[in-house]
Amino acid sequence: DQSAIRGEVFGVEYLGTTQIITITTKRGMVRARVGADRKATIGDHVGLSFRADRLSIFDKASGRALRSVLHEGALHG
Repeated sequence: DQSAIRGEVFGVEYLGTTQIITITTKRGMVRARVGADRKATIGDHVGLSFRADRLSIFDKASGRALRSVLHEGALHG
């Protein structure tokens, strides 16, 4: 795997057809929702890649979601 961002699987939560994988990286924790068919075991070293149209990013201090391609249509005043 040639991914520039690397991490270690910290936790796996199965949710039926999907699962949430928590990954520790040099810059902090990342949570990824992936299909249940993906094999992930605590301690696995993995590479990460991101799709802007599927990405949610949160401000660490406030916990609020930041503007992203995924949420452009959800903005309201």
